[in-house]
Amino acid sequence: MSLGIPASVSSDAGTECDTYNLYTHGVGEFGKGSIAALELAADAFTLGLAEAWLTPIELTTKSKPHPVKFCYKDDKLVDVTEIEAPAEEPQRE
Repeated sequence: MSLGIPASVSSDAGTECDTYNLYTHGVGEFGKGSIAALELAADAFTLGLAEAWLTPIELTTKSKPHPVKFCYKDDKLVDVTEIEAPAEEPQRE
């Protein structure tokens, strides 16, 4: 598995740490299926008008990436730490 380029790199006393912004929290597969079924029912019942108020709600409640720090010493993984604050999402142009 490849995580790509880290958001930041640091080193201290022989330990090197890479920080990546990863989606670590979110709805599971059952939850996703339930949400999709409810949205489909709402769209059918309201003839599509539910999208006008469901879409903004979805945008405010979607998962955000969280910084996760991977630290290595002597080329071996020694620590993985999830930082609690959500990471800033990259700006897409």
